[in-house]
Amino acid sequence: MGVTEPEATFSACYGGAFLVWHPMKYAAMLAERMSKHGTKAWLVNTGWTGGSYGVGRRMSLKHTRVIIDAIHAGELEDVDYETLPLFGLKVPASCHGLPHEELQPHEAWGDDEAYAGTLTHLARLFVDSFKQYLKDADEHVGADMAQLILTGGPSLAELEEAEAKYAKMGDAYKPPMTPRRRPAKGARGAAHHAPAAPQAVAPGGGSNGQLAE
Repeated sequence: MGVTEPEATFSACYGGAFLVWHPMKYAAMLAERMSKHGTKAWLVNTGWTGGSYGVGRRMSLKHTRVIIDAIHAGELEDVDYETLPLFGLKVPASCHGLPHEELQPHEAWGDDEAYAGTLTHLARLFVDSFKQYLKDADEHVGADMAQLILTGGPSLAELEEAEAKYAKMGDAYKPPMTPRRRPAKGARGAAHHAPAAPQAVAPGGGSNGQLAE
């Protein structure tokens, strides 16, 4: 009875019920201003790591503070970055005072196949959530801007390739999460750098994250 495992949640701009304009318009406005002012966005995982519910753990508040302090101090400006598969997020390869596995989620999980499968499933949930914003996006931001905004989400080509792999596995892989739309909540974690807009701006917000400027 009830909810027995975490569920992915989506809400446009983390407040869909209160938006006056189409979500794509907000995304376009954000992209324009970030590009104009050279703003950098940091997506900090403040939720779960090391595996799905029952296996993983909450991100450490101590480590979250290390990440936020490093961002504010500019310490992550000159480090090397790795690209997160499917989502294209740039992840710092190192951060002083932080264990390497806290930055690289696949290392924290310890089960590469389970991690890759869960990442693939989450990417599909994002792609499906974005579809609802494309129906009348052209009249709000234009077709070109709408497609540009979508580049901030998962790579469809990479996703389809990954899904084809898991389709061959059949019952060997069962996604641990099911979609449910409701306002997302941020909490405390690992830093992922979203490149300057418009590449990393998308209207469908997901759970377990918050942006730090």
